[in-house]
Amino acid sequence: MDKWTSCQYDDSFNLAGVTIVEGGFNTRQQATRRSHEYEKEHKGCAAIEVEGGAENCPIHLVVQEVAQHHLIRGK
Repeated sequence: MDKWTSCQYDDSFNLAGVTIVEGGFNTRQQATRRSHEYEKEHKGCAAIEVEGGAENCPIHLVVQEVAQHHLIRGK
């Protein structure tokens, strides 16, 4: 079963929420959409997608990780 997670962070880059998408079609794309929606609704916050469940979400992000992720997402 395919499972992707949107890890959502507050403006201090501490883990604030998790949205798990599993089963169905395009789970990675659905997780990415959830991340975009979270960032749009919460200005100054960030979200990343990870394969698997919430256990794969980093507890705290550093600015470099967020910048790298957004660069990868934009490709």
